[in-house]
Amino acid sequence: MKDKEYYLCSQAVIEAFPNAEHSLPFKSGYDYEKEVKYYIAVLDFKAVEEYYNRVIKPDEDSDTPLIDFWVMECVGGLMDVSHITIVGCRIHGLFCEIENKTQLTTERNRAMTIFELSQKYNCNPIALIKKIVTKK
Repeated sequence: MKDKEYYLCSQAVIEAFPNAEHSLPFKSGYDYEKEVKYYIAVLDFKAVEEYYNRVIKPDEDSDTPLIDFWVMECVGGLMDVSHITIVGCRIHGLFCEIENKTQLTTERNRAMTIFELSQKYNCNPIALIKKIVTKK
């Protein structure tokens, strides 16, 4: 049996796949996107790709506003996450904390860092977000 595939994704993906197992929404921490919500979700990439090609891509060629629809798989990398803490992620926002401690800013690097953090905290990426978002 294949392990679950976790993806860092935009809110538009969750809206398109509302029944997918997904995290609580979380914010990046950047001032310029205070209202933007991000998620971690367990997704079937082929279904996401099919939806993108059928629904999103045709809109990119028209005059309609672009939809922020993207996914990035959470896979292992070589990121040093030893200095990133749950408290720091709560205070600064997950992406800001990742950037401040590792200098990484792309979605791919963020997704890999989230995977590495989930390994550090002995949980899956969805549970990691719950630890960050939920205050005890």
